[in-house]
Amino acid sequence: MDVALCAPYGLARVSGVSTFLLSLEASLRTRGHRVRVLTPDGNAWLRRLPPGMMGVGLSAWTFWTIVRDRTGWTAVHANQPHLQSLAALIAARVKGARAVVTYHSPMPPAQRRAAAWGQELSHRVVAKRSDTLAFVSQATKNLYAGASGPVVYIGIDTKETDRLLRSAPQSKGPFTFTFAGRQTRTKGFFDVLAAAERLAASFGKDAFRLSLMGDFPVEEAAERQNWLDRLHSVVEDHGTLTPQDAVRRMAGAQALVMPSYGEGLPLVVLQAMAVGCVPIVSPVGGIPEVVEDRITGVFVTPGNVAALAEVMAWAIRHPADIAAMGERAAERVRASWSFDRTLGRYLSFYAGKVAHGEAQPPDSSAARDA
Repeated sequence: MDVALCAPYGLARVSGVSTFLLSLEASLRTRGHRVRVLTPDGNAWLRRLPPGMMGVGLSAWTFWTIVRDRTGWTAVHANQPHLQSLAALIAARVKGARAVVTYHSPMPPAQRRAAAWGQELSHRVVAKRSDTLAFVSQATKNLYAGASGPVVYIGIDTKETDRLLRSAPQSKGPFTFTFAGRQTRTKGFFDVLAAAERLAASFGKDAFRLSLMGDFPVEEAAERQNWLDRLHSVVEDHGTLTPQDAVRRMAGAQALVMPSYGEGLPLVVLQAMAVGCVPIVSPVGGIPEVVEDRITGVFVTPGNVAALAEVMAWAIRHPADIAAMGERAAERVRASWSFDRTLGRYLSFYAGKVAHGEAQPPDSSAARDA
């Protein structure tokens, strides 16, 4: 097969979309398929465009790259309700390829009215005209009323996570929490820092560490830096890491803390679980479809800093319980969330073997029942 993979986010960014694309690209290439990845970091001139023109430039480049290809495409696979997805859909029609689109989360907030209009237009056209519109969780699908398509959970490379789980160093130092992903208010990032400040006051600076990974929005940079200056004795900021390095870091931590205010199905939660890093997360979006409260993770109410600090304090005091929870989390992922299953579903979409409106696939119920 010849497949074009498109996304409006760069591959270097620690996110579920970038991790999904990297896994999909590697798996397709390993099986002998031709793949072209079209993301903002794939063309240097895109980075020189003004912020308001980035989406338009990316869409134009995506359309032109797909259309001018002389070999042809079996499928064009776009991600998220974005102007780029609309351009990819039109290009697929021009080339006679199948158009597949995956929605990973709620429609991202647009900072400009024109961008919001472009997202809404793209969604309306993609929802009606793509050959397959897939959703990463039932909760994500429910957000888009009237849109039909299968729910396909994104699995992970369990062979790699098993290797990391076996080789992860046994922690002899302080309890380590980690935050992996975009460091922004909607992800509960500042709530995590506020909870860490409470823990430092209660336990002292030697009882725990908070390891940070990911990028952050420019408009929140000053507030973020103020917090990091206050918490320098307990915070380790590793910056933006590759998805592989982020998973390695999680393998050396006891708990992932991510009290988001809204999600689709964050892949970082599955990655953490797979390496025995217990998710302390909000029961929002598709997270309850993966995490079982007090069995394979712990739920916290978004915005409740006191409750978050209490759960984190409990984790520090009960490392054996956290270790047992981590073992159950890793086993759950190993049993039901292999990327091979995800790949099989998308290969069938590329080949045109699955209808646009197919009902939720069996793998989602298997995951709940595991």
